[in-house]
Amino acid sequence: KEPIEIDFRDYCDGRPLDCAVLENNDSNYTTYLGFLPGKALADMYEKHGTKMLDMNVRVFLGVGGKINQGIRDTIIEEPEMFCAYNNGINVFSKDVELNVKGNGILTTNDFQIINGGQTVSSLYHTRRKNKEVDLSKIRVQMKLTVMKDEEHIHKVAPRISQYSNTQNKVQLSDLSANENPHPEIKAV
Repeated sequence: KEPIEIDFRDYCDGRPLDCAVLENNDSNYTTYLGFLPGKALADMYEKHGTKMLDMNVRVFLGVGGKINQGIRDTIIEEPEMFCAYNNGINVFSKDVELNVKGNGILTTNDFQIINGGQTVSSLYHTRRKNKEVDLSKIRVQMKLTVMKDEEHIHKVAPRISQYSNTQNKVQLSDLSANENPHPEIKAV
């Protein structure tokens, strides 16, 4: 496959993507945390399509399911709440180029979304179907991992995806557990 190179300045108004960096000298990886504009992700997907998801366990599942309907509804009805409601994306890249200060990502080499394909696809498809949708209020949290030893890539990337998708299902009754009178009953 042809590696996808992303220059964030092309998608972030000429600026690098602000990020926090976690580098552990004893570790095989470095993690970068940032918040991507929703429009930037939709534009990236428009340009690169499902090639951005080659290392993802699945591609877009459509808007038929409750999760993707919820993502679409948030995009349309509460875009300013998107970052709060959405888990964001988990990205793998072979390397990054940072700005001089070391707090902004200029470019990535071999940009692959290993978790969050439904988020990215929903942004793109919602904008395509609803021309009046404004993605400018949307920010998506991104965790980008760069492996120092390329031999670990094909072992670690699937684990990141697996562990990111291993969650306990939340029951409808769980959502009201902290509403009155439940805390008072528990305290007794």
